[in-house]
Amino acid sequence: MGLLVVYAALLRDHRNQTFEREYVQLEITAHLSAAWLRSSAETAAGERCRTRPSEEACQAWLEDLAPPPPLLLTVFDAAGRVVARLPPAPDAWQTTVDHPVVRHFSLSDLRSLRFRSLSPIDGVERFYVIYRISQEDHFIVVGSPTLDATQRIARRGLLLGFVLLLLCGLGYLLLRRHRAVLSAEQRLRDQRKALEGANARLRESERRFKHLFAGAHGIAIQGYHPDGRVFFWNEGSEQLYGRAASDMIGTDGLALFPDDANRQEARAFVDRLLRGEQLPPLREYRLLRADGQPLYVLTHHVVFRPDDGPPELYTIALDMTHLKALEAQLRERATRDALTGLWNRGYFLQQAERQLRDARETRHGAALLMVDADHFKRVNDQHGHSAGDAVLVGLARRMEGSLRDTDLLGRLGGEEFAVVLPRVTLAMALQGAERLRQAVESSPFAVGDLSLPLTVSVGVALWPEDGSNLDALMEAADRALYAAKERGRNRVVHLAGP
Repeated sequence: MGLLVVYAALLRDHRNQTFEREYVQLEITAHLSAAWLRSSAETAAGERCRTRPSEEACQAWLEDLAPPPPLLLTVFDAAGRVVARLPPAPDAWQTTVDHPVVRHFSLSDLRSLRFRSLSPIDGVERFYVIYRISQEDHFIVVGSPTLDATQRIARRGLLLGFVLLLLCGLGYLLLRRHRAVLSAEQRLRDQRKALEGANARLRESERRFKHLFAGAHGIAIQGYHPDGRVFFWNEGSEQLYGRAASDMIGTDGLALFPDDANRQEARAFVDRLLRGEQLPPLREYRLLRADGQPLYVLTHHVVFRPDDGPPELYTIALDMTHLKALEAQLRERATRDALTGLWNRGYFLQQAERQLRDARETRHGAALLMVDADHFKRVNDQHGHSAGDAVLVGLARRMEGSLRDTDLLGRLGGEEFAVVLPRVTLAMALQGAERLRQAVESSPFAVGDLSLPLTVSVGVALWPEDGSNLDALMEAADRALYAAKERGRNRVVHLAGP
């Protein structure tokens, strides 16, 4: 709507300017024509038209002026009659033009006058300028068809409209471009703001990561490249492994493993993780500290896959060395006799069953010895339980020294012990039992300032002759032990048959 208002205003201004130019040109033409007619009034043609007017004479006088088409040039006398007209019109000569403007001008003393009107002679609408040739008689009217002016106005209006449309189109394009630029700038500002926010969050995340993990005490966190090289090593790792981060960054993390077999196992596990296999993330490893001491760790592994680089392996390691030591102690307490360090009753019986299964599978003989310290109650009664405990410990060491590495020795309780001899015949079993008895009897046990002699009685049972299972063998060995006690102690006895 605003564009139409602007276009109408411009078109109106252009029309007014065009009309003004038309009138100015007509005034100049009228002025020049009047000047020419005054100067040519004394010529023969002019004299004849003025003194003896006729259509031919006046027309000949005016034709010498030769105005350019499409201008209309008419000379009137003081009464308003047509004296001459170019271009000529039939029956126009001496025609009185009854036009209000012409009447007004002929009665006034105006030098010139502008008006726009239809011609009473030919009916054509024109712009007119009346110009007085002299103050007494003739005046000249110069006209230009309004059609030419309106056509020019129309043409220029169309041109102006086209230019305006073009400018509007260019303005619209520029506006769209400007809006697009503004929108792009706004998007860039938004993206820049979002990027700055993301960078700020990333920096905060990195700061939090360093605060929580890089300086975490007691929690070892490491980062590894796919080839095993270390790129992250926090303070907890320095404390756990006894190795500084400056010494570890860029080195092969597999060097922490004690041997090639463990390195290959760990390498295979890492490769499977990096391939994306779903594996239990918790693993236990035996590693080496910088001082060569063994280190047991429980590790949790996480693979991080960044968008712009190779995968990264992060490992969180917890020190399990103390727990492993406690576990070993518990296992020792669960299987060892607290006083002598020999296998306790429960573990001995468990291992004895396994030895008998091996004997069945290999079809080799085995023997069970029941050993009891003779008159051990006297040691406790005469010298106290501390001395008795010391004698039992010494007794266990002497029995261990008399046996083979493959033999199984355990304390069943009190001063009673048992031995399993795998892969033996009866003769070999009796020989081994006798060697044990002699080792105990060989010298007294030194307990402080005391020298305490001690002997043992031994009952022997042979598998499978004396029993096909452990319970039967223990019953047979017990009977043989009681027989040894009844026969005077300090001896080895095997009872043949059931």
